[in-house]
Amino acid sequence: MELRREPKNSADSRAIGVYSMRDVHIGYIQAEYAQWIGGQIAVERAIFQRAATFGAVIRPTFDGSTRVLPVE
Repeated sequence: MELRREPKNSADSRAIGVYSMRDVHIGYIQAEYAQWIGGQIAVERAIFQRAATFGAVIRPTFDGSTRVLPVE
């Protein structure tokens, strides 16, 4: 997964899009987390954790790691 800042997004200039490794736009980081995550992104990647009824659970990684992160 890849996280991309979208400063030109007309709905929210702090929006962060979520894209698959095949460059398919999957959705967005929830607005309440986007500002914090946007400030932390160095390596803009996330790890798919699991499917969920509302979409998917992903975990951002800030160190380039591809390991599965523990579920909270």
